[in-house]
Order: sequence, then structure tokens, then C-alpha cells
Amino acid sequence: MAYADEDTVRFKTRSISEGLGGDERYEGILQEGLNAADDWINSKVDESKIPDEIPKNLVRAATFYAAKHILDDYYSDEDNRKASAITWEKEAKEYLKDFLASTPEDKKSSTKINIFTVSGPDLEDE
Repeated sequence: MAYADEDTVRFKTRSISEGLGGDERYEGILQEGLNAADDWINSKVDESKIPDEIPKNLVRAATFYAAKHILDDYYSDEDNRKASAITWEKEAKEYLKDFLASTPEDKKSSTKINIFTVSGPDLEDE
């Protein structure tokens, strides 16, 4: 399932597209950003619990995350990230947090871990 608004991501990253001449390299970076956003959302939310009409705060979270990923990928200097990438990452996390806060418990992703113990007869020192 695709979550991000591709047109908004393109708008936010238009300087990269223009810098690359709008060529296939940008399309590759764009697709990587959109995929990264989908993967990020899917790691936080159970995809089967998301309604057919994706909630706006989830779309916004994915959109900001995709744009952040594209900036980080294009400029690829982790020591000196673009201020926009840092801001967009914070925005993505806030929108995701808002989505999770507004989602009933039964719709949140959860992983149950069953713990089994095995016990046997007490062994006495002989």
C-alpha cells in the first residue's frame, strides 16, 4: 500500500529534480523515498488495520518521511543533514504519533509473544 502523496513529495523535492534535469535518476530517488516511507509506516502500523481511505495524518507522515529520505539520499552527508530533512523527519514522527494516538487499541500493530516455561521434578543433591 502506498501512503505518501507523490505530488507533494515531488513539490518538496523539486530542487533535486531540477538539479538532475528531471531525469531517470530523480525518478529512482523518488521511488526509493516513497518505498522507504511505506516501509517505515508498515514497520510501525499493521497494514491490515489501515482503512481503505488512508487517514490524512498517515499520508502526511509518509509524505514528510519520503521527502526527508530523498534529501538525505541526494545530499548523503549524515554529519551535515539539510535542515529541511531534519524538520521533515520530526514532522513525519509527529503525524505518525497523532495517527497512533487516534487509532483504537485493536487497530494498532501488536506482536504477542508467548512465553512458555518448562519445569521438571526438583533434583536433590545425592
